[in-house]
Parts: sequence; structure tokens; C-alpha cells
Amino acid sequence: MKIKKKLFESFIGNFIALFINLIFPLIVTKIYGAETLGVYTYNLSLITIVLCFAILGLNSGIMYFVPRNGKKYVLSSFVLAGSFSTIISLIWICITKNSSLKLMLPLLIFMGIETLFFSLYRVNQQIKEYFFTNIVINNGIKILFAYIFSVLFKPSLNLLILATFIGSICSFVTYSIKQRKMFNGFNFNKEILKYSVPLSIGSVMMIIMMQIDKIMIGSIIDKTSVALYSVPCSIANFPSIFLTVLNTIFPPIISKLYHEKKYIKLRDVYHKSIKYLITISITTVLGIIIFRNSLLNLYGSFYLQGAAVLVMVSIGQVVNASVGSVWYIVSMTGYPRLTLIGKSIALTVNIILNSILIPIYGINGAAFATMMSTSINNIIGFFFVRKILRTSINSLNK
Repeated sequence: MKIKKKLFESFIGNFIALFINLIFPLIVTKIYGAETLGVYTYNLSLITIVLCFAILGLNSGIMYFVPRNGKKYVLSSFVLAGSFSTIISLIWICITKNSSLKLMLPLLIFMGIETLFFSLYRVNQQIKEYFFTNIVINNGIKILFAYIFSVLFKPSLNLLILATFIGSICSFVTYSIKQRKMFNGFNFNKEILKYSVPLSIGSVMMIIMMQIDKIMIGSIIDKTSVALYSVPCSIANFPSIFLTVLNTIFPPIISKLYHEKKYIKLRDVYHKSIKYLITISITTVLGIIIFRNSLLNLYGSFYLQGAAVLVMVSIGQVVNASVGSVWYIVSMTGYPRLTLIGKSIALTVNIILNSILIPIYGINGAAFATMMSTSINNIIGFFFVRKILRTSINSLNK
């Protein structure tokens, strides 16, 4: 019953978060213009790529070690991640010539710390509490101030960036107060980094795979095309909300079951989850494809050019949702290097296809590259999970 309750909380929270992510570009486009949204999205994509490396994979480390060691390594994880992300942010500010990116780079620190807090909330099964802070305080305040600034002043990218910082700072203070009891002395063990760093590199590769299309579109075509591409992608990502709902609570459960050697139960939970995910994701994608023009027209007739993008990215998301939490199972069962291998292959495919297809087919070429690399990434993860679970269950009979 508790798991069902947490799944419900996760569904509501992720659904509202996705709605916010869809409504934010709509508001920005209407008030600040598509070009401002394009530059903002382009810069945020660059920061997001570096984010996972900047926090050294310690968000996954928290979910792996807390079920086994309690809060022993929590403070050290936050100190390491905060210090490293600050150093990277300062170095990047010094070397970049992109003035708007300079202003946004300190977000790397806030986003990194929020990612670690998210892991703490997940371990403690405080799903509702996390989403309240993330949605109401962070995103709610960001959207509110973006609107207020547009009324009081001439709309500009700098005001949009300032609104983002205000939301991030408010949520950071709230997270820190709510989770203060989890910080209990600085304890460091090299095992933390040995486990987390391969996941960090793998996560960077995954983020690059998710963001490189926008960056390459911005570099090869123009920043307005980034907005034209990112809006249908946001809609197409809707089917993945059901996988995200599961992933919000599943990783600590995976770690606990694996450390307790309940391999058969872990396998059964995984098999049951993908049955539901396949049915729901296919049904949702069919609805999106059928009503694609109506959905895109909500943002303006300009975005109807992205109809093919929406279809292709949606197909990739069906594969993503249908295999379930494969990469979390790989990492939470203690195989971070397999994550690195699988995501290296998928990223390589993504970059090669984007390089070839964007100059020829524009945003549609990027969408095809995303669809193929997403599918390959998840198929590889699925075969790794089959091997891990089969090996673990067989070990019980020895």
C-alpha cells in the first residue's frame, strides 16, 4: 500500500512538473519571444550537460549508499559536489565569451545541489515534499517573477535569467532547512568516488545525448530553430512521465532488495512494471501523434513545422518507457562501468547521426538521431539487466 501511495504522489508530482515544463516555454515565447527562449534553452542545455560531471555522480551514490550505510556519507557528498561544481562554474565563467552564458553559469551550483537533494528525498520516500518545493517554490517563483519583470520592465533575457535565480535560491534554502537532519558529520571513503565517478561520466554522456541535438542545431542552423525543435520535443517526452514516476521511487528500492539478496523479488517487480509501462506509453504516444498539429498550434502556428520532430521523438520515448528502469537497475546493483559502456555507444551513434543529418534535414535530422540513439541506449540497457538478474538469481542456488 505504501508503494502505491508513493507511486501516486510521484505521478501527481511528475505530471505537474511536466505541465510546468510545457507551460514555461509557452509563457516565455508569448512574452519574451522565440529568440529569447532559444538562447535561454541553448545556454541551459550547455549547463545541463556539465551538471552530471560537476556533481561527480554523487546523486546516484547517495541512493546506493544510504540504504546500506545510512547518512554517513551524505555531508561529504554535498561538500564534494558543491565544491567541484563551484570550481567548474568559475573556470567556465573566465573562459567563455558568451555573455548570457556567463550570467547563467552559477545556476550549475544550485542545479547540482538540488539534484543531490532530490536523491535524499527519494531515499527517504518524501516524494510529495520534494515536488512541493520543486514545483511551487522553484518553478512557481521563476514563472511568477518572469511575468512580473515583463510587466514592470522591458522583457529581456537578463530578466528571465534573474527570475530563474530567484526561484533556485528560494528552493535551495527550503531544501536545506527540510533535510538538515540528514547531515551528520563529514565522513569520506574513496569507495564513494570509485562507485560514483563512472556513473558521473555515464550521466554526462546521457545528458549530452539528450542536449547535443539542441546545441548542434543552434551551432549549425540558428537559435530560433532551437526553440522550434525544443517545443515538440517537450511534448514528445510526455510518455516518459510514467517511467519517471517509477524512477522517482524505484532506485532506493532496487538498492535495498539487491543488498538484501532478494533477487527474485527484484526481477518480479521489474517485469510487472514494464508490462504497465508498455501499455500506457504506446496508448499515450498514439494520442500525441493523432493530435500533434492541435498540440503544437497551442504554442503558435510557427511550431507546426515541428510535427515530424514530435512524431519521431515520441517513438523513441516509447522504447525508453517500454524497457523500464534498466539503467537504474544496472547502477543500483553495483555495475556502474556497464552504464558507462552502454551510454558511450549510444552517444557515439547520436553525435555521428546529428553531424550527418542536421546539415541535410535540419531539425528533422536531429529528431531521427534522437529517436535512434534513445532506442539503442535502452535496448543495450535491457540486455545488461537480463544478464545481471539472471546471474544474481543463479548465485542463490550455489
